[in-house]
This record gives sequence, structure tokens and C-alpha cells, in this order.
Amino acid sequence: MLGGQSVNSLSDNVLSGFRLRHLGFIFQNFNLLPVLTAFENVEYPLILLKVPASERRRRVMALLDAVGLAGKAGNRPSQLSGGQRQRVAIARALAASPKLVLADEPTANLDTETGAAVIALMRKMQREHKVSFVFSSHDPKVLAEADDAVFIRDGRIVNIERRVESATRVVS
Repeated sequence: MLGGQSVNSLSDNVLSGFRLRHLGFIFQNFNLLPVLTAFENVEYPLILLKVPASERRRRVMALLDAVGLAGKAGNRPSQLSGGQRQRVAIARALAASPKLVLADEPTANLDTETGAAVIALMRKMQREHKVSFVFSSHDPKVLAEADDAVFIRDGRIVNIERRVESATRVVS
């Protein structure tokens, strides 16, 4: 169940559309399209959703501004640092206004300082966009910032730590 909807019986096409509308993804290796600018990478999910051009521009620029990259909108990924690429990936993950963002090792390819800045940015985006982030990570600094921690070994949950009272959660 995701957002009150059973997803296990959806066709591939319907499931793809569901993911586009309801989930954001942040990948360990950024997965930005190298031929697109930062603006275009963030805009891409909105094009798929058929958001009108003026609304796309407004949303993309607001997101790039929120992650501190409005001045880099015209840069391609190869012209950005690792931390900047990850911030573009965060903006792209939030473009469709999802309630849930899945992040795979979001700090793995970043130095310690940049990784901490990215985690702080995601916490800020959590509050401002009322979105929940689910991380997979081996980074103890990411774990230290988690509201809850689910420990998995050999594909099985071995422990769940509740760290924040449910009244303070963004999305239950």
C-alpha cells in the first residue's frame, strides 16, 4: 500500500505513472541526464506530467533557488560539483510535489562536509515541502539524522528504532 492505494497489482504502465506522480527518487550516482542542463533535469518530470510551460518554469526556478543553484540553471551536470549534482537531484525529486522521496545512499559520493550539507538541505526540504524521505545508507551521519531507523540484515528487518514522536512527523 502506498498513499492508500494497493500497488502490487498495477500494470507496469499504471505503476510508472503512479511513481511519477507520487514518488521522488534520489540516486547514489545522481542519475542526471548529461545532455540536459540543471534546469532541464529538474523540469523533465514536469514535462512528463504535462505541466504547462509557465508553471514548469516557475516551479523549476523555485526548486533550484531552494537548493541554492538558481545561478547554475544553465549548467550541465559535467559543469557541476558532486554536491551541486546531488542538489539538482534533490530538486528533481521534489519537482512533482511527491509526499515520499526514496534516497539511495545520497551522501556516498560526497565528502563529509558536502554530505552534511546535503542532509541538512533534505531536512529543510522535508519541512518546507511536507515530504518524507526514506534513505538507504551505511553512513553513520545519515543514521544520526534519521527520525526512525529500520535495520535490515540479509533482507530481513532486525530492528526498528523510533526516534521522533508521531506528532512531529511530516507524513505518517
